[in-house]
Amino acid sequence: MRLGPLNIFFMALGLWLGLMAVVFSETPTNNSFRLLDYVDENRARENWMLNCQGCHKPNGEGLPDSGMPTLVGSVASFLDVPGGREYLGRVPGVINNTLSDEELAGLLNWLLVEFDPDAIPENFTPYSAEEVSAFRQNPLGSEAPAVRSAIVERIKDAEDN
Repeated sequence: MRLGPLNIFFMALGLWLGLMAVVFSETPTNNSFRLLDYVDENRARENWMLNCQGCHKPNGEGLPDSGMPTLVGSVASFLDVPGGREYLGRVPGVINNTLSDEELAGLLNWLLVEFDPDAIPENFTPYSAEEVSAFRQNPLGSEAPAVRSAIVERIKDAEDN
């Protein structure tokens, strides 16, 4: 079978478009790919849907006017200040669910990649089941909003400097 000029043109166009899709595809500029080695993405997404999206919405934008903060473009900034990492692992909605420590660690790691991948620090150590277990020994209760406010202030101060 002989290919005509039009067939060759469309084959070349398809190859070129495929190459451009690879060249210009977005890739995180940090260690998000390494972090995903620690996460069962499908299980974490399912856990998100069943345990978190009711308050934080499916897209992670939350309900800020109702006290449920957005995670998009902001959650990884908690990792940059003292107490922030621990806060993410100790908030009532995280600690008081029925997920295993391993599932919860996977969910925390997944949500960082899903909602704020470009801000994950290069030296970030993924959450572990052991760490989550320790957080569960010291959960935040009614003081969670005040703790969050103090951490947000530290984040703002760090951004200003």
